[in-house]
Amino acid sequence: MYSELIALADCTLAVNHRLRVEAAALRADANALMMRYRGHWFIHLSGGSDTSPDETARQILRDFLSSGQTLKSFVGPSRGSVCKACGTTIKPGEIEYDVAGETSEIRLDGACHRLFIEESADRPSTAA
Repeated sequence: MYSELIALADCTLAVNHRLRVEAAALRADANALMMRYRGHWFIHLSGGSDTSPDETARQILRDFLSSGQTLKSFVGPSRGSVCKACGTTIKPGEIEYDVAGETSEIRLDGACHRLFIEESADRPSTAA
């Protein structure tokens, strides 16, 4: 009984050793191909977008305005916040704009607040 299990274990170890040798040879072949064709030398880029940062900020502002909320604006010096439209840091002491609705708020730098004014001027009036 044990002799059969020992023989099976020896066979399994032999197959494992053969497969490991084959895997090492395949890795060596793959590395040789990579060095030959230099495809790995090109910089791989990802995450690109066809929209400009200005258009991305405008879309964020349009989405914020589309909620139909009554909005109030507050202005004051920044403490190092981040503009929610463009993602740039508003340096401490610079002017930041907080636009608040009933359920949401957005913090903007000066350039994005100008875009916000333009987009809100294009927004259809909800006044009756």
